[in-house]
Amino acid sequence: MIKGIQVPVSIVQGAFDGVDTVIISIVKGIKRMLDGAIQGAMDSGVDEKYAVKGAVSQALYAGEE
Repeated sequence: MIKGIQVPVSIVQGAFDGVDTVIISIVKGIKRMLDGAIQGAMDSGVDEKYAVKGAVSQALYAGEE
């Protein structure tokens, strides 16, 4: 690699690594949120099928706003 572009390449690589870390954190957070919503609904007596459908539908609907 040419020495003059090593620093910019390192900066871009660091940015991609940072974005990757943020995306992974967001996905894990969404999974935990959905798990909690589903478990809470089921603990309240909602059938598992409807709990999953409702939680996922709400997550998708909320993303449209």
